[in-house]
Parts: sequence; C-alpha cells; structure tokens
Amino acid sequence: MTGQRRWPLCSLVANEGILRWALTSAPSNLQSSPSKLLFVGIVFCGAFMFRNRAAVRVPGVVHVISTLERGGMEMRTLELFRALRGSIRPVVFQTSGDRGSLSQLFEEAGCEVVTLRFRSHAFAKALVKELSRADVTTLHLHVAQGRMYAGILLIAAALVGTPTRVAHFRSEGRAHERSSLKASAAELIGRLSIELFATDIIGVSPSSLSGGWKRLWEGDPRCRVIPSGIDVPLLERETAFSRTVLPVPDGVPVVLHVGRDVAAKNRMRAIEILGDARSSGHEFSLVFVGRDDPVSHAELLSSASSCGVSEHVFFLGQRSDLWALFKSCDAMLNTSFREGLPGAILEATAVGVPVVASSIPSNEYVSSFFESVRTVSLAEGNGVWIEELQRAYKRRRSITLAHALKQFSESPFSLSDASRAFLKLWSGGRAG
Repeated sequence: MTGQRRWPLCSLVANEGILRWALTSAPSNLQSSPSKLLFVGIVFCGAFMFRNRAAVRVPGVVHVISTLERGGMEMRTLELFRALRGSIRPVVFQTSGDRGSLSQLFEEAGCEVVTLRFRSHAFAKALVKELSRADVTTLHLHVAQGRMYAGILLIAAALVGTPTRVAHFRSEGRAHERSSLKASAAELIGRLSIELFATDIIGVSPSSLSGGWKRLWEGDPRCRVIPSGIDVPLLERETAFSRTVLPVPDGVPVVLHVGRDVAAKNRMRAIEILGDARSSGHEFSLVFVGRDDPVSHAELLSSASSCGVSEHVFFLGQRSDLWALFKSCDAMLNTSFREGLPGAILEATAVGVPVVASSIPSNEYVSSFFESVRTVSLAEGNGVWIEELQRAYKRRRSITLAHALKQFSESPFSLSDASRAFLKLWSGGRAG
C-alpha cells in the first residue's frame, strides 16, 4: 500500500463534492445544461493545488471502462496488463455496475477491478480516493461516444493533480445520428474539456484521430498514434478447431467474419456476398464469430433464407478459441463500415490467414503493412468481392505460419512495441 497524498482535508472534500455533483446531476441537469460542466472547469482554476511529486517505481494507472465484456478494446487492454504485470499497478473502474465476463481475467492479470455505477456518490468517492494516491500517475480514458463524461473525469483528475490524463480514441468515427441542440452543446463542451485538460491524446490508427478527434490532429504535440499490440500465443500448442463440428463438405472453403453483431460490422453484406457466390457456382461457407444481437440475428437468418444459403451460414457466438478457428479457416471477410484498428484482421494476419476487407481508412492502414490483406470498396459489386475471396484461398496455401509470425513480429502491431510505448507514457514520458 502506498501512502496518500498530503492534501488539505478541505481540498479533498471540495474535489469529491464537485465530482459527486457533476456525476449525480448528469441524468437531469448535466445533459440539459452543459454549461454546468464549464462551471466545473472554472472551479478548477481556484481548486487546483500543486505538490512535490517523488519518483514512482511502479506507476498506478487508472482506467475507466463501461463493462469488461469480450471485445477488441477490452482484450487488447487485458493483454497489455498481462505483458506489464509487475511494471504497473492497474486499476479499472467498471462503470456499468455489473461484473463483466472478463473481470476475473483482469484480476488474474494483477488488476484491481472496482465495479460501481457511474452516476453514484460511491463512484465519485472511490475515484477521487484512487486518483489521490501517491503512486497514481495516470487517468486513462477510452473515448467513444459521450465525450461529456470523459470531460468530467479529466477535470476531476486535473483537480487532484494527476499528471498524465489520457484520452484514447479507438474508432474512426460514429454513426451519423441526428442530435438535439442540447446534446450537441453537451458534446461540444465535452470536446472542449478534452482539449483543455487532456495531457495526451492517443489514437489506435491515424483515422481514429482524424475521425474520432479532429481532422488536423498532426499539429497538436499531444496527439500520436499507438497501435494496439496483439498478443500472439504459442500457436503450435493450440488445438485446431475441428471442421467436423460444422457440416461443411471437404474441399468447401470456410470464411470467417469476426466481430460482435453491431451495425458497423455490416454482417448483412457478407450474407449477400455469399448468396451471389453460391448462385454463380462459387461455393464457400460463412462463419460468424462474435456476440449476436437478437433482433439483428433474426434479420440475418431471414436474409440467408431469402438468398438460399441458410445451410451454409453458421453463427458461433462469442468464442474464446479464436486462434484455433483462424488456423482452420481459408480466409477472413471484413465488411465493416467503421473500425478503429481492426484487431481481428491483425489476428488473422498473424497466423497467415488472408483477409478481404472493406477499403475504409483503418483497414487500408493495416493493409499497407501486410500483403495478405486486400481491400475492396463497399461500393463495388459482390462479384469483385467474390473474385478477391477466390484469390485469398490460393494465397492461403502459400503462407506458412512461421513466415506469418515473423512478418507480424516485425510490424508496428506487436505487443512488445505497444507495451514499451504505454509503459513510457504511464511512467510520465512521452510515448512514441
């Protein structure tokens, strides 16, 4: 246990009170009156206090994550904590109020998991107490929707004097949704708070910063790209997934489509490609991996039936044996509208699986490093996609696991590179 900072009692009480007010007012007052967040920022000018900071051997790093369920961001964060075990003291505040399926794995990786609802006095008290510890160097926020709340937390960290305050962008944009004037104002003030109080603005790819943050990010010295590192296990020890689980005839290619069932993953287009492929005499079976959405799942089943491919589409749901699945497939198909850094494409590439992907900026970024990743515009007809998949099957036979692992280890997407960059950042240095 490290000691607490020597803050005057009145200052700690004031800081916790401000954060409590901001969080618990959010449902009724904060969103409808975004100027209140600006008030919190103004209070910062009077409340901020400096203290001498001693060198910290093992930095404390506080992450705020909605829920620890299996997903790209959560898995990459878990792998990073495992790689840096003993070098950092990670704490994750899980703000949904419920323990996610990955909570135990995070704890086994040496992480303290605090599960409290975001809009609660208990959360405000626990966060301020943790940020006030003498060894805490960093508040690390994974920013997606709701920049307003990221802004609140960055201000709180500034109030308690947390030296490194990270806004981490993991998506190249959001769905275009019509927003009310009040919601737009809240979003604007949230962005202003990130602009004023974030010491570091990180993107997993160039497009995650240009689309998620701002187009001209290169001119800001706080902004830089740190690709998420992929932890490639000892694949030779993995048990290959048995195709006997699926009623797929010998010689019929198996194509994986990886990602939870959300609109951005565009699963429907994959079924349409399969339908046109089989109607033109090109056989393959399509396997979806990732958490299914009940409503969307019913629509996909209906579409598969309409295309006459119901017997050739398989839904495996959320899996923990993705590496084994990759080893046993012939190609991967990615039809996404948006990504941040396409982790599934990187995982496939690491084990030598050729990929046919949509030509969105993040996929183009990855394809610039790997010849096994080919991109196709979503505006192209399904025939172009089918031709690329046929080329992918042929490439699969020529790619050895050893060559794929070597090429991946020399890319900027290895876990070792990401570990070094984030350890430097969390220790008070400038990553990259």
